[in-house]
Amino acid sequence: MSTSYKDTSKKKIFTPKRIVILIVFLAGVSILIAWAIIRFNPSIYRSLFLASSKDTPESLDPDKADTTPVSYSDTDNSDFNDYTNKLLNLLVTSDTNTYNSSMEHPERYGVEQGKYSLNPNNQADTNAAYLTSFTDLKKRLATFDYSSLSFKQQKAYDEIRLCLDSYITKFTYPDLSEHKYSGSLSSQPNGKEYYEQLLENSIGAGKTVDEYYKMNNAYLEQFFKGLDSTSSGDQKKYKSYSTDGDPNEILNKLKEMSKEHFPAVQDAQYTIEYSEDEGKYFVDAARYIIPPLDDINKSKIILNKNAVNYSRDLFTILAHEGYPGHMYQVSYLSDKINKGEEDPVRYFTMNNGYTEGFASYAEYLSYSYNDSVESGVSDVAKYYNFGYNAIYAKIDIEANYYGKSIDELRSFLSGYGIRDSKVQDDLYNDVTTNPGSRVIYAVGLEEVFEMQRKAKDIAGDNYSDDKFNRLITELGPMGFKDIEKRLYMINNF
Repeated sequence: MSTSYKDTSKKKIFTPKRIVILIVFLAGVSILIAWAIIRFNPSIYRSLFLASSKDTPESLDPDKADTTPVSYSDTDNSDFNDYTNKLLNLLVTSDTNTYNSSMEHPERYGVEQGKYSLNPNNQADTNAAYLTSFTDLKKRLATFDYSSLSFKQQKAYDEIRLCLDSYITKFTYPDLSEHKYSGSLSSQPNGKEYYEQLLENSIGAGKTVDEYYKMNNAYLEQFFKGLDSTSSGDQKKYKSYSTDGDPNEILNKLKEMSKEHFPAVQDAQYTIEYSEDEGKYFVDAARYIIPPLDDINKSKIILNKNAVNYSRDLFTILAHEGYPGHMYQVSYLSDKINKGEEDPVRYFTMNNGYTEGFASYAEYLSYSYNDSVESGVSDVAKYYNFGYNAIYAKIDIEANYYGKSIDELRSFLSGYGIRDSKVQDDLYNDVTTNPGSRVIYAVGLEEVFEMQRKAKDIAGDNYSDDKFNRLITELGPMGFKDIEKRLYMINNF
């Protein structure tokens, strides 16, 4: 006879195997929740792809700008005037650049065809001859006693120095400067060294590429924080945002607005032309064609219809190319030159970082000039525009200096809404084909903001934006380190 019985002993609920399964399950759920939070919260998602530095633009350089006045002579040094005249002749008459059309009557400025030559020995290696010529010019420049030069001459000196450095870099690395390679600069022999010099010659702020990269990341974050702070209602209205209109009417309005915030300038005549066969992504929406020095009325703006229509922002495009951007700054400089207040050579040695930074600053200000658009919607457009400019600069540096491939950058771009792989490829091809070009626009503007911040420190209660605008306009197109040492002048206004 068998006996049955009921097992009344307690079974273990948390066996080692069950604990492991539970841990794996909870970890999986946590990862899914974290992914969902990050993926659908733009500010968190974006911040993960920015540099690890927590610096903001305000803390990048906590020191105030140097307030020590620059020592200069009250009289012009005639030897230096002879030097700038020689350089002017070389730049205008040589084939190193297309400057010939920038004077209607060059003889008025002491320019004579064949008076000087960059290649007197007709050397077979033209690049080597040019390199020698520009190196000799830089050595000659260094022989002048800076403090013995007049204020006008010192400004020309500083601008010339960066211009000569640009030519020396160009002819030291001819294969790189002429883009006789494929891929990014970082993969080329001497590519990183060339990129370092390219950026510094173009911007002139005395920073390393790492420092430019760090500053751009800080501003990128600031722009998108600004975007996140705009209302959802304004973001919805932005979908139908457009500042299209008649270019001439827009430019007239911008001229009037500029008069309230910038120094007076001669009223230059201009023409508007259209280009209809260019693309819309990563191309110039418009181009300002610099007129001859002695005929500012031959200014010209060429609008790329496809890019303008895509941007929906003709008003700010014309602020960049027209008033108070390129057309304004060139008109102001040419007027000063023709009055004898600036050296003519400055028209041909303009610093790219300044010219694009100034024009981008004008574009930034113009978002508040357009009273036909609600201010909140204008803010959305402004933060989008300059936020994406900072993104393009970041990709420029990461591809050409840090050597990142497009596949390593796709996740970052997708996080900012650039998800189409073809568009991503187009951006990568743009920055590797034109290394440094995207950085000049974004960092040029950021350096203007840095100068503005330091000017506020110097002027204190005496500061105003209009005084700052006058200061950077009058200093003209020089490197930002050279602008910084003259910021003390804001207290003279």
